Amino acid sequence: CAHLSDTHSAQCRNTCKRATAYIACRRCAPMDRRACRTSCHNRKMDRRYHSMNAVAHGIDFVDIQRIQQLLRDHGDRFLQRVFTAAEQEYAKSGGVRCAERLAARFAAKEAVLKAIGTGLRTGMTWTDIEVRVLPSGSPTIATSGRVAEIAAQQRIASWLISISHSGGFAIASVIGISPKPISDTLNTQ
Repeated sequence: CAHLSDTHSAQCRNTCKRATAYIACRRCAPMDRRACRTSCHNRKMDRRYHSMNAVAHGIDFVDIQRIQQLLRDHGDRFLQRVFTAAEQEYAKSGGVRCAERLAARFAAKEAVLKAIGTGLRTGMTWTDIEVRVLPSGSPTIATSGRVAEIAAQQRIASWLISISHSGGFAIASVIGISPKPISDTLNTQ
């Protein structure tokens, strides 16, 4: 872009390192990665984050013993009500780590509900939120039903998720991502 000044280029280099908002010439092509002369936009991962905006965040912390107790007390009824068949199969494939995997998925479901700001309301089910495992081993979130409708109303198109379990606890953090700039999302609500 001929309209990018040296200052703009320096700002772009600085922000690209942190994968935050992209700074480009607003006169020619705002959000146009081709206007950026830094090498980071040639990498697939950085391109993904420059065109997305975090619009919601949720986090949850679960005691693994609580999940073990629910499994003992309610067994299949609890599993069927809260987890999809794929989630159950994945957890059971972990053998002795089954409760850890279920606790992490339960924390992720709670975190999604916190991110959309509703909690579990009428018309929603736990199975409307599914934690899937990509071939790379990374977790991802898939929503359906009423949860997907509310997420769409909030302009959430995809989710970033991080889950972990250690020391008898599981934790999940989710970020709702909108493909539109944050200011556009806030102005349309």
